[in-house]
Amino acid sequence: MVNQEINEKLIQTANIKKNDLVLEIGPGTGSLTNYLVEAGAHVIAVEKVRPHVSYVIRCISYNVMM
Repeated sequence: MVNQEINEKLIQTANIKKNDLVLEIGPGTGSLTNYLVEAGAHVIAVEKVRPHVSYVIRCISYNVMM
């Protein structure tokens, strides 16, 4: 999801807090992943598209395990 308002609402609705562990299926380019990490979550992301994996690792490598 590239929409900032939707990402913020998802984080708020899911009540994501610091040190929560989140499993994200299909992070794509990491738009929601970035919000999860900014909220303090530890993210395990499962992505099958190799270019997306490389992009997320390169851009959001802290608190994310791919």
